[in-house]
Amino acid sequence: MPPFAETLAEFAESLRTKNGLPSGTDTLRYPLPEALGIYRHNWRHNLRAALQGAYPVLVQVVGEAFFRYLAARFMEDQPSGSGNLHDYGSALPEFLERFAPAQSLPYLPDLARLEWACHRAYFAEDDSPPELLHSPWPVAAIWRAHQPGAPEDFRIDLDAGPCQVLVLRSEGEAALMDLTKDEFLWLNDLLENPK
Repeated sequence: MPPFAETLAEFAESLRTKNGLPSGTDTLRYPLPEALGIYRHNWRHNLRAALQGAYPVLVQVVGEAFFRYLAARFMEDQPSGSGNLHDYGSALPEFLERFAPAQSLPYLPDLARLEWACHRAYFAEDDSPPELLHSPWPVAAIWRAHQPGAPEDFRIDLDAGPCQVLVLRSEGEAALMDLTKDEFLWLNDLLENPK
């Protein structure tokens, strides 16, 4: 590995784990541990803000304090692999499946999958293909209940049965379209086997 790449790898590791300091580095204004602490704080703040931006309904459902805790654990488990903050957070649904403090809300992983599909649709090109989501939980109803302008006195029956939705980009926004089971199966086959 070239020396500069080694320095960057050491720097990234010290930011993520707080273990050791990168060799051969120095700063003029602050001692190196203090400078790394400032950088680490800003880096973590930016990753948490990216997660909050991608998962606003999740933040509302679990509360900001719990989401900060969840985000901190997720950042330890899943460091960013991209310079684009919009790419960060794709693994959160799978992380939620094994995150013990969230097990009392078993619909959270699928809600996170729906939010990630909405996040991707929002930043997608206008002609990007839609995404399909099937869940045994009414996650589309939960998502809609937490959108601006939704009634504040909503009631959601978690035993209402599964939902199937198409997530697409429409007029510069992410949009959901409810599907029947047959529509879902037909569209899924069409998307997986384009002619």
